[in-house]
Amino acid sequence: MQRLFAVAAASGLLLAASAVPAAAQSTTGTIVINGSVSARCGTTPGNGSTFGETVGLGELANANGLLETALSGSSAVAPAFSRSYSLTCTGSNFGVSIEAQTLGNTTVATAPAGYTRAAEFTGRVSLDLVSPAAGTSTLNLDDSSSVAGATTASAGPSNFLANSTANLRASAYGFATPTGAIMVAGPYQGRIIITVSPT
Repeated sequence: MQRLFAVAAASGLLLAASAVPAAAQSTTGTIVINGSVSARCGTTPGNGSTFGETVGLGELANANGLLETALSGSSAVAPAFSRSYSLTCTGSNFGVSIEAQTLGNTTVATAPAGYTRAAEFTGRVSLDLVSPAAGTSTLNLDDSSSVAGATTASAGPSNFLANSTANLRASAYGFATPTGAIMVAGPYQGRIIITVSPT
């Protein structure tokens, strides 16, 4: 009788154990989202690839034919002109170059002794920068039209172009002609060529 009771009790325990639900089980999935941003520089708005305009300096010579004193007396602080543009660059350490090209008479190829058909000057580009660690700063880069080729620089590994309007400024100053030379009459043209490139 005791044996029968023991078997019955064991059977009851088995039935009770089988009635307990299994522990809940979860599963986790991970979805990875990828993308990229290309290194690029452009104008705003529109992300254009060119910028610029024509600047009229008016009369280049004084009444005596010599270079206008407002041009010869211009400086980096008080340039003959300055223009502002808005650009964006997606990365840091972008490259910049500037080339100033002589302001020359477009109709006279050669000037006689005592005259000149050209005025040299310095072109400047100024860019507003921002750095996570150092904050804001300005990169100034100058190029003389009397020296062939462009002057180049980079913003620096931690420097980005500031996300603001008019963050690039172009100017010209220090116009000069040979001492005592009379400027030949006619139209004159020069250029400042600025390139901003991603790295």
